Amino acid sequence: MRDSTSTLTLTIGCLLHDIEELIKRGKKHKDDCNKWFSSYTDNIELLRCVRCHNKTTLLHSDIPNDSIAYIACLANYIAGGKYEQDSGVTDRPHNSSAPLRSIFNRLNGSTLNYCYQLKRLDENTPYPTDVPDNIDNARKQYNEILHELENYFKTIDFNEPCINSLLAVLEDFLSFVPSDTSSDEAADISMYDHVKITAAIGASIYEYLLESNVTDFKTALYDNECEFLDKQVFLMVSCDFSGIQQFLYNIVTDGALKSLRSRSFILQMLMEHCVNEILLGCGLSRVNLIYSGGGHCYILLPNTQKTTIFLEQFKISLNKWLRHQFGTVLYMATSWRTCSANDLMNRPASDAPYKKIFQDLNCIFQRMRVKIIYDAGRDEDAVKPFVIKSNILSYLLDIGNSRLKFMNFAHYVEALVAYHRYLGGKD
Repeated sequence: MRDSTSTLTLTIGCLLHDIEELIKRGKKHKDDCNKWFSSYTDNIELLRCVRCHNKTTLLHSDIPNDSIAYIACLANYIAGGKYEQDSGVTDRPHNSSAPLRSIFNRLNGSTLNYCYQLKRLDENTPYPTDVPDNIDNARKQYNEILHELENYFKTIDFNEPCINSLLAVLEDFLSFVPSDTSSDEAADISMYDHVKITAAIGASIYEYLLESNVTDFKTALYDNECEFLDKQVFLMVSCDFSGIQQFLYNIVTDGALKSLRSRSFILQMLMEHCVNEILLGCGLSRVNLIYSGGGHCYILLPNTQKTTIFLEQFKISLNKWLRHQFGTVLYMATSWRTCSANDLMNRPASDAPYKKIFQDLNCIFQRMRVKIIYDAGRDEDAVKPFVIKSNILSYLLDIGNSRLKFMNFAHYVEALVAYHRYLGGKD
Protein backbone atom coordinates (compact mmCIF):
# COMPACT_ATOMS: atom_id res chain seq x y z
CA MET A 1 0.00 0.00 0.00
CA ARG A 2 1.12 3.57 -0.60
CA ASP A 3 2.15 4.93 2.78
CA SER A 4 0.61 1.76 4.17
CA THR A 5 1.31 2.58 7.82
CA SER A 6 -0.76 5.76 7.80
CA THR A 7 -3.59 4.18 5.79
CA LEU A 8 -3.61 1.23 8.17
CA THR A 9 -3.63 3.47 11.25
CA LEU A 10 -6.44 5.63 9.88
CA THR A 11 -8.56 2.59 8.98
CA ILE A 12 -8.17 1.14 12.48
CA GLY A 13 -8.82 4.57 14.00
CA CYS A 14 -12.09 4.86 12.08
CA LEU A 15 -13.14 1.35 13.11
CA LEU A 16 -12.54 2.24 16.77
CA HIS A 17 -13.90 5.76 16.48
CA ASP A 18 -17.16 4.89 18.27
CA ILE A 19 -15.56 3.17 21.28
CA GLU A 20 -16.43 6.29 23.25
CA GLU A 21 -20.12 5.58 22.63
CA LEU A 22 -19.79 2.13 24.17
CA ILE A 23 -17.95 3.60 27.14
CA LYS A 24 -20.66 6.19 27.73
CA ARG A 25 -23.47 3.65 27.43
CA GLY A 26 -21.72 1.28 29.81
CA LYS A 27 -19.71 3.22 32.37
CA LYS A 28 -21.30 6.63 31.75
CA HIS A 29 -17.92 8.37 32.10
CA LYS A 30 -16.59 9.94 28.93
CA ASP A 31 -13.11 10.48 30.44
CA ASP A 32 -12.77 6.72 30.93
CA CYS A 33 -12.39 6.30 27.17
CA ASN A 34 -8.83 7.64 26.93
CA LYS A 35 -7.67 5.75 30.00
CA TRP A 36 -9.37 2.57 28.84
CA PHE A 37 -7.95 2.47 25.31
CA SER A 38 -4.49 3.87 26.15
CA SER A 39 -3.80 0.70 28.12
CA TYR A 40 -3.83 -1.26 24.84
CA THR A 41 -1.79 0.98 22.55
CA ASP A 42 0.65 3.86 22.64
CA ASN A 43 -0.09 4.89 19.07
CA ILE A 44 -0.81 8.58 19.51
CA GLU A 45 -2.78 8.90 16.27
CA LEU A 46 -5.09 6.03 17.20
CA LEU A 47 -5.69 7.63 20.59
CA ARG A 48 -6.51 10.94 18.93
CA CYS A 49 -9.05 9.24 16.62
CA VAL A 50 -10.78 7.65 19.62
CA ARG A 51 -10.58 10.72 21.88
CA CYS A 52 -11.88 13.31 19.41
CA HIS A 53 -15.18 11.66 18.60
CA ASN A 54 -17.04 14.84 17.64
CA LYS A 55 -16.25 18.02 15.78
CA THR A 56 -16.43 20.35 18.77
CA THR A 57 -13.91 18.34 20.80
CA LEU A 58 -11.60 18.03 17.79
CA LEU A 59 -11.53 21.69 16.79
CA HIS A 60 -10.99 22.86 20.39
CA SER A 61 -8.08 20.47 20.95
CA ASP A 62 -4.36 21.05 20.46
CA ILE A 63 -4.06 18.31 17.84
CA PRO A 64 -1.71 19.30 14.97
CA ASN A 65 -3.24 20.10 11.61
CA ASP A 66 -1.73 17.03 9.91
CA SER A 67 -3.34 14.51 12.27
CA ILE A 68 -5.47 11.78 10.70
CA ALA A 69 -8.01 12.38 13.50
CA TYR A 70 -9.45 15.19 11.34
CA ILE A 71 -10.16 12.66 8.58
CA ALA A 72 -11.64 10.11 10.98
CA CYS A 73 -14.01 12.66 12.51
CA LEU A 74 -15.21 13.92 9.13
CA ALA A 75 -15.67 10.36 7.84
CA ASN A 76 -17.76 9.56 10.92
CA TYR A 77 -20.26 12.32 10.17
CA ILE A 78 -20.38 11.57 6.44
CA ALA A 79 -21.13 7.92 7.24
CA GLY A 80 -23.95 9.12 9.49
CA GLY A 81 -25.43 10.94 6.50
CA LYS A 82 -26.14 14.19 8.31
CA TYR A 83 -22.99 16.32 8.40
CA GLU A 84 -23.94 19.92 9.13
CA GLN A 85 -22.26 23.08 10.33
CA ASP A 86 -23.44 22.29 13.87
CA SER A 87 -22.41 18.64 13.70
CA GLY A 88 -20.52 19.02 16.94
CA VAL A 89 -23.73 19.47 18.94
CA THR A 90 -23.68 17.00 21.83
CA ASP A 91 -26.76 17.96 23.83
CA ARG A 92 -29.29 15.94 21.83
CA PRO A 93 -31.37 13.69 24.09
CA HIS A 94 -30.17 10.08 24.04
CA ASN A 95 -31.61 6.82 25.27
CA SER A 96 -28.66 4.50 25.92
CA SER A 97 -31.09 1.64 26.55
CA ALA A 98 -32.62 1.83 23.06
CA PRO A 99 -32.32 -1.43 21.06
CA LEU A 100 -31.34 -1.84 17.43
CA ARG A 101 -34.50 -1.63 15.34
CA SER A 102 -35.21 -3.57 12.17
CA ILE A 103 -34.63 -1.71 8.91
CA PHE A 104 -37.93 -3.21 7.69
CA ASN A 105 -39.92 -1.24 10.25
CA ARG A 106 -40.23 1.68 7.82
CA LEU A 107 -40.37 -0.27 4.56
CA ASN A 108 -43.17 0.87 2.23
CA GLY A 109 -44.58 3.23 4.83
CA SER A 110 -44.82 0.60 7.58
CA THR A 111 -44.88 1.63 11.23
CA LEU A 112 -43.69 -1.59 12.86
CA ASN A 113 -41.67 -1.76 16.06
CA TYR A 114 -39.49 -4.83 15.67
CA CYS A 115 -36.16 -4.79 17.50
CA TYR A 116 -33.14 -7.02 18.10
CA GLN A 117 -31.77 -8.26 21.37
CA LEU A 118 -28.42 -6.83 22.41
CA LYS A 119 -26.19 -9.88 21.97
CA ARG A 120 -23.31 -11.36 20.00
CA LEU A 121 -23.57 -12.49 16.39
CA ASP A 122 -23.46 -16.27 16.67
CA GLU A 123 -25.17 -19.40 15.42
CA ASN A 124 -28.23 -18.50 17.51
CA THR A 125 -28.71 -15.08 15.93
CA PRO A 126 -32.27 -13.97 16.80
CA TYR A 127 -34.95 -12.70 14.49
CA PRO A 128 -36.31 -9.25 15.34
CA THR A 129 -39.28 -9.32 17.68
CA ASP A 130 -41.83 -6.84 18.92
CA VAL A 131 -39.94 -6.07 22.14
CA PRO A 132 -40.10 -3.14 24.60
CA ASP A 133 -38.48 0.17 23.68
CA ASN A 134 -35.67 -0.32 26.21
CA ILE A 135 -33.08 -3.04 26.77
CA ASP A 136 -33.18 -4.68 30.19
CA ASN A 137 -29.91 -4.14 32.08
CA ALA A 138 -28.48 -2.24 29.11
CA ARG A 139 -25.56 -0.83 31.11
CA LYS A 140 -24.56 -4.30 32.27
CA GLN A 141 -24.74 -5.70 28.73
CA TYR A 142 -22.64 -2.88 27.30
CA ASN A 143 -20.02 -3.50 29.98
CA GLU A 144 -19.99 -7.18 29.01
CA ILE A 145 -19.28 -6.17 25.40
CA LEU A 146 -16.46 -3.90 26.58
CA HIS A 147 -15.05 -6.74 28.65
CA GLU A 148 -15.00 -9.05 25.60
CA LEU A 149 -13.30 -6.34 23.54
CA GLU A 150 -10.73 -5.90 26.29
CA ASN A 151 -9.83 -9.58 26.05
CA TYR A 152 -9.35 -9.24 22.31
CA PHE A 153 -7.36 -5.99 22.46
CA LYS A 154 -4.89 -7.65 24.82
CA THR A 155 -3.96 -10.13 22.10
CA ILE A 156 -3.16 -7.78 19.20
CA ASP A 157 -0.62 -5.14 18.27
CA PHE A 158 -2.36 -2.13 16.73
CA ASN A 159 0.87 -1.18 14.99
CA GLU A 160 0.67 -4.35 12.87
CA PRO A 161 -1.86 -5.25 10.12
CA CYS A 162 -4.91 -6.47 12.01
CA ILE A 163 -7.86 -5.06 10.06
CA ASN A 164 -9.37 -8.38 9.00
CA SER A 165 -9.35 -9.84 12.51
CA LEU A 166 -10.57 -6.53 13.97
CA LEU A 167 -13.43 -6.46 11.46
CA ALA A 168 -14.44 -10.00 12.41
CA VAL A 169 -14.46 -9.16 16.13
CA LEU A 170 -16.41 -5.93 15.65
CA GLU A 171 -18.95 -7.76 13.48
CA ASP A 172 -19.33 -10.34 16.24
CA PHE A 173 -19.95 -7.87 19.06
CA LEU A 174 -21.43 -4.77 17.39
CA SER A 175 -23.86 -6.19 14.81
CA PHE A 176 -26.79 -5.76 17.22
CA VAL A 177 -25.60 -2.53 18.85
CA PRO A 178 -27.39 0.59 17.55
CA SER A 179 -25.05 3.21 16.12
CA ASP A 180 -27.10 6.22 17.21
CA THR A 181 -29.42 6.21 20.23
CA SER A 182 -30.58 9.83 20.01
CA SER A 183 -34.33 10.20 20.34
CA ASP A 184 -34.69 11.82 16.91
CA GLU A 185 -33.15 8.84 15.08
CA ALA A 186 -34.70 5.52 14.03
CA ALA A 187 -31.75 3.53 15.51
CA ASP A 188 -31.89 0.97 12.69
CA ILE A 189 -28.21 1.08 11.69
CA SER A 190 -25.83 -1.13 13.64
CA MET A 191 -22.61 0.24 15.08
CA TYR A 192 -20.68 -2.36 13.05
CA ASP A 193 -22.12 -1.13 9.75
CA HIS A 194 -21.48 2.47 10.75
CA VAL A 195 -17.81 2.06 11.72
CA LYS A 196 -17.14 -0.06 8.61
CA ILE A 197 -18.54 2.63 6.30
CA THR A 198 -16.66 5.27 8.32
CA ALA A 199 -13.41 3.39 7.71
CA ALA A 200 -14.14 3.05 3.98
CA ILE A 201 -14.80 6.78 3.65
CA GLY A 202 -11.83 7.73 5.81
CA ALA A 203 -9.34 5.56 3.90
CA SER A 204 -10.62 6.92 0.57
CA ILE A 205 -10.32 10.54 1.75
CA TYR A 206 -6.79 9.95 2.97
CA GLU A 207 -5.66 8.37 -0.33
CA TYR A 208 -7.23 11.26 -2.25
CA LEU A 209 -5.47 13.88 -0.10
CA LEU A 210 -2.22 11.93 -0.30
CA GLU A 211 -2.18 12.05 -4.11
CA SER A 212 -3.13 15.74 -3.98
CA ASN A 213 -0.12 16.39 -1.70
CA VAL A 214 -2.36 17.80 1.03
CA THR A 215 -0.98 17.46 4.55
CA ASP A 216 -2.86 20.23 6.37
CA PHE A 217 -6.01 18.19 6.97
CA LYS A 218 -7.64 20.71 9.28
CA THR A 219 -7.53 23.49 6.70
CA ALA A 220 -8.57 21.26 3.80
CA LEU A 221 -11.44 19.52 5.60
CA TYR A 222 -12.77 22.09 8.07
CA ASP A 223 -11.65 25.60 7.12
CA ASN A 224 -12.70 24.81 3.53
CA GLU A 225 -15.44 22.44 4.61
CA CYS A 226 -18.19 23.25 2.07
CA GLU A 227 -15.75 23.17 -0.83
CA PHE A 228 -14.37 19.78 0.17
CA LEU A 229 -17.79 18.17 0.64
CA ASP A 230 -18.55 19.04 -3.00
CA LYS A 231 -15.29 17.62 -4.40
CA GLN A 232 -15.40 14.38 -6.39
CA VAL A 233 -13.26 12.54 -3.84
CA PHE A 234 -14.69 9.03 -4.28
CA LEU A 235 -15.20 6.37 -6.91
CA MET A 236 -18.16 4.01 -6.62
CA VAL A 237 -17.14 0.87 -8.50
CA SER A 238 -19.59 -1.73 -9.81
CA CYS A 239 -18.55 -5.22 -10.95
CA ASP A 240 -21.09 -7.64 -12.41
CA PHE A 241 -20.61 -11.11 -13.90
CA SER A 242 -22.51 -11.65 -17.15
CA GLY A 243 -23.25 -15.19 -18.32
CA ILE A 244 -23.95 -16.69 -14.90
CA GLN A 245 -27.03 -18.62 -15.98
CA GLN A 246 -25.30 -20.32 -18.91
CA PHE A 247 -22.23 -21.07 -16.82
CA LEU A 248 -24.23 -22.61 -13.98
CA TYR A 249 -26.85 -24.61 -15.83
CA ASN A 250 -25.00 -25.81 -18.92
CA ILE A 251 -24.36 -29.22 -17.32
CA VAL A 252 -25.04 -32.88 -18.03
CA THR A 253 -27.70 -34.85 -16.16
CA ASP A 254 -25.35 -37.18 -14.30
CA GLY A 255 -24.02 -35.53 -11.14
CA ALA A 256 -25.93 -32.33 -11.92
CA LEU A 257 -26.33 -31.30 -8.29
CA LYS A 258 -22.61 -31.66 -7.51
CA SER A 259 -21.71 -29.81 -10.69
CA LEU A 260 -24.15 -27.01 -9.89
CA ARG A 261 -22.72 -26.58 -6.40
CA SER A 262 -19.13 -26.62 -7.62
CA ARG A 263 -19.79 -24.06 -10.34
CA SER A 264 -21.64 -21.83 -7.89
CA PHE A 265 -18.66 -22.09 -5.55
CA ILE A 266 -16.30 -21.21 -8.41
CA LEU A 267 -18.30 -18.05 -9.16
CA GLN A 268 -18.27 -17.07 -5.50
CA MET A 269 -14.51 -17.57 -5.28
CA LEU A 270 -13.98 -15.67 -8.53
CA MET A 271 -15.88 -12.67 -7.17
CA GLU A 272 -13.95 -12.82 -3.88
CA HIS A 273 -10.70 -12.97 -5.84
CA CYS A 274 -11.71 -9.98 -7.98
CA VAL A 275 -12.65 -7.96 -4.90
CA ASN A 276 -9.38 -8.79 -3.15
CA GLU A 277 -7.34 -7.96 -6.25
CA ILE A 278 -9.02 -4.57 -6.63
CA LEU A 279 -8.57 -3.70 -2.95
CA LEU A 280 -4.96 -4.90 -2.92
CA GLY A 281 -4.15 -3.00 -6.12
CA CYS A 282 -5.64 0.19 -4.66
CA GLY A 283 -3.87 -0.21 -1.31
CA LEU A 284 -7.07 -0.63 0.69
CA SER A 285 -8.79 -3.26 2.84
CA ARG A 286 -12.09 -5.14 3.11
CA VAL A 287 -13.74 -2.17 4.81
CA ASN A 288 -14.07 -0.59 1.34
CA LEU A 289 -16.23 -3.45 0.09
CA ILE A 290 -19.79 -2.12 0.28
CA TYR A 291 -21.65 -5.16 -1.04
CA SER A 292 -20.90 -8.52 -2.66
CA GLY A 293 -23.37 -11.21 -3.68
CA GLY A 294 -25.09 -12.85 -6.64
CA GLY A 295 -22.17 -12.20 -8.98
CA HIS A 296 -22.24 -8.47 -8.26
CA CYS A 297 -20.31 -6.11 -5.98
CA TYR A 298 -19.93 -2.44 -5.10
CA ILE A 299 -16.63 -1.02 -3.82
CA LEU A 300 -15.91 2.51 -2.57
CA LEU A 301 -12.48 3.74 -3.71
CA PRO A 302 -10.59 7.06 -3.80
CA ASN A 303 -10.86 9.11 -6.97
CA THR A 304 -7.17 9.13 -7.78
CA GLN A 305 -5.26 8.73 -11.02
CA LYS A 306 -3.51 5.59 -9.78
CA THR A 307 -6.84 4.00 -8.86
CA THR A 308 -8.35 4.72 -12.29
CA ILE A 309 -5.30 3.39 -14.13
CA PHE A 310 -5.36 0.22 -12.06
CA LEU A 311 -9.09 -0.35 -12.67
CA GLU A 312 -8.62 0.01 -16.44
CA GLN A 313 -5.77 -2.48 -16.44
CA PHE A 314 -7.59 -4.87 -14.14
CA LYS A 315 -10.74 -4.85 -16.30
CA ILE A 316 -8.77 -5.76 -19.42
CA SER A 317 -6.61 -8.44 -17.81
CA LEU A 318 -9.52 -10.09 -15.98
CA ASN A 319 -11.73 -10.43 -19.06
CA LYS A 320 -8.77 -11.68 -21.08
CA TRP A 321 -8.26 -14.41 -18.47
CA LEU A 322 -11.99 -15.22 -18.40
CA ARG A 323 -12.03 -15.64 -22.21
CA HIS A 324 -9.01 -17.92 -22.00
CA GLN A 325 -10.57 -20.09 -19.27
CA PHE A 326 -14.29 -20.05 -20.18
CA GLY A 327 -14.51 -18.71 -23.73
CA THR A 328 -17.33 -16.21 -24.16
CA VAL A 329 -19.48 -17.71 -21.40
CA LEU A 330 -18.35 -15.39 -18.60
CA TYR A 331 -17.67 -11.66 -18.76
CA MET A 332 -17.09 -9.12 -16.00
CA ALA A 333 -18.79 -5.78 -16.64
CA THR A 334 -16.90 -3.16 -14.61
CA SER A 335 -17.83 0.51 -14.36
CA TRP A 336 -17.20 3.34 -11.93
CA ARG A 337 -18.53 6.78 -11.22
CA THR A 338 -17.05 9.72 -9.32
CA CYS A 339 -19.01 11.10 -6.38
CA SER A 340 -18.66 13.58 -3.54
CA ALA A 341 -19.33 13.44 0.20
CA ASN A 342 -22.55 15.35 -0.40
CA ASP A 343 -23.59 12.72 -2.94
CA LEU A 344 -23.00 9.95 -0.39
CA MET A 345 -25.07 11.88 2.15
CA ASN A 346 -27.79 12.43 -0.50
CA ARG A 347 -27.55 16.21 -0.28
CA PRO A 348 -29.63 17.95 -1.46
CA ALA A 349 -32.24 15.25 -0.99
CA SER A 350 -34.54 16.83 -3.58
CA ASP A 351 -31.99 15.97 -6.30
CA ALA A 352 -31.49 12.37 -5.04
CA PRO A 353 -27.72 12.40 -5.81
CA TYR A 354 -27.13 9.08 -4.02
CA LYS A 355 -29.62 7.29 -6.26
CA LYS A 356 -28.06 8.95 -9.29
CA ILE A 357 -24.69 7.37 -8.48
CA PHE A 358 -26.06 3.93 -9.25
CA GLN A 359 -28.12 5.14 -12.17
CA ASP A 360 -25.01 6.57 -13.80
CA LEU A 361 -23.17 3.29 -13.36
CA ASN A 362 -25.58 1.90 -15.95
CA CYS A 363 -24.38 4.41 -18.54
CA ILE A 364 -21.82 1.83 -19.63
CA PHE A 365 -24.63 0.16 -21.56
CA GLN A 366 -25.41 3.38 -23.38
CA ARG A 367 -21.76 3.63 -24.39
CA MET A 368 -22.05 0.05 -25.60
CA ARG A 369 -24.99 1.10 -27.78
CA VAL A 370 -22.95 3.87 -29.40
CA LYS A 371 -20.09 1.45 -30.08
CA ILE A 372 -22.46 -1.06 -31.74
CA ILE A 373 -23.84 1.70 -34.01
CA TYR A 374 -20.29 2.73 -34.90
CA ASP A 375 -19.24 -0.84 -35.73
CA ALA A 376 -22.41 -1.38 -37.78
CA GLY A 377 -21.59 1.71 -39.83
CA ARG A 378 -18.08 0.46 -40.53
CA ASP A 379 -19.13 -3.07 -41.51
CA GLU A 380 -22.40 -2.96 -43.43
CA ASP A 381 -21.99 -6.49 -44.81
CA ALA A 382 -21.74 -8.47 -41.55
CA VAL A 383 -22.32 -6.34 -38.44
CA LYS A 384 -25.16 -4.14 -39.68
CA PRO A 385 -27.46 -7.01 -40.76
CA PHE A 386 -26.83 -8.71 -37.42
CA VAL A 387 -27.73 -5.54 -35.50
CA ILE A 388 -30.92 -5.08 -37.48
CA LYS A 389 -32.11 -8.69 -37.29
CA SER A 390 -31.29 -9.12 -33.58
CA ASN A 391 -32.88 -5.76 -32.64
CA ILE A 392 -30.08 -5.47 -30.10
CA LEU A 393 -30.12 -1.64 -30.00
CA SER A 394 -33.73 -1.55 -28.86
CA TYR A 395 -33.00 -4.03 -26.09
CA LEU A 396 -30.04 -1.96 -24.91
CA LEU A 397 -32.13 1.21 -24.90
CA ASP A 398 -34.86 -0.49 -22.88
CA ILE A 399 -32.52 -1.56 -20.06
CA GLY A 400 -32.62 1.83 -18.34
CA ASN A 401 -31.85 1.41 -14.62
CA SER A 402 -33.40 -2.05 -14.32
CA ARG A 403 -31.06 -4.82 -13.19
CA LEU A 404 -33.70 -7.39 -14.23
CA LYS A 405 -33.79 -6.01 -17.78
CA PHE A 406 -30.00 -6.09 -17.89
CA MET A 407 -29.98 -9.76 -16.88
CA ASN A 408 -32.61 -10.51 -19.56
CA PHE A 409 -30.46 -8.72 -22.12
CA ALA A 410 -27.43 -10.77 -21.04
CA HIS A 411 -29.44 -13.98 -21.52
CA TYR A 412 -30.51 -12.80 -24.97
CA VAL A 413 -26.91 -12.17 -26.01
CA GLU A 414 -25.94 -15.59 -24.69
CA ALA A 415 -28.68 -17.14 -26.84
CA LEU A 416 -27.46 -15.24 -29.91
CA VAL A 417 -23.92 -16.50 -29.36
CA ALA A 418 -25.14 -20.08 -28.89
CA TYR A 419 -27.20 -19.92 -32.09
CA HIS A 420 -24.25 -18.40 -33.93
CA ARG A 421 -22.09 -21.35 -32.89
CA TYR A 422 -24.83 -23.81 -33.81
CA LEU A 423 -24.80 -22.47 -37.35
CA GLY A 424 -21.05 -22.98 -37.51
CA GLY A 425 -19.92 -19.49 -36.66
CA LYS A 426 -16.63 -18.77 -34.86
CA ASP A 427 -15.87 -16.53 -31.89
